[in-house]
Amino acid sequence: MPLSVALMAIVFNMMNAGFNGLTLFYWLPAQEVTWSTMGLMSGLGLVLFGVGFITHFHSDRVLWGLRSDGSTGYKIPMKGVHKWVAAPNYLGESIQWLGLALFANNLACWSFCIWTFCNLAPRARSNLKWYRDKFPDYPSERKAFLPFIW
Repeated sequence: MPLSVALMAIVFNMMNAGFNGLTLFYWLPAQEVTWSTMGLMSGLGLVLFGVGFITHFHSDRVLWGLRSDGSTGYKIPMKGVHKWVAAPNYLGESIQWLGLALFANNLACWSFCIWTFCNLAPRARSNLKWYRDKFPDYPSERKAFLPFIW
């Protein structure tokens, strides 16, 4: 069973990368895209991609910095978006893919956006449960994936 899941993941990622590559490197450059012709959704997509990238990158930096003092134990991250959600790196990545899907507006990008969300949202929930089990003083107001909501 695990081998078939791994093979399915490999096939999906190869097809998705191929379709996204065709879109981003062949189809989009052939279009005459300017700020005036791009459209609201494409512009929103670029903004969301940037916000997602910054959130993802900063969240990973916060996690990396938890052991910068040479310690080896687990700690509660308290900076940036970590103040509101247990897995802001997953949230940032999901926002990036949503931005790309809005920008490119093709089946490959939308498919990957949905699959990413369906993969990362439950993982964020598991992270929240792990933090709460491991740390009795973990902030109770922190959500799993979406600030103030879930």
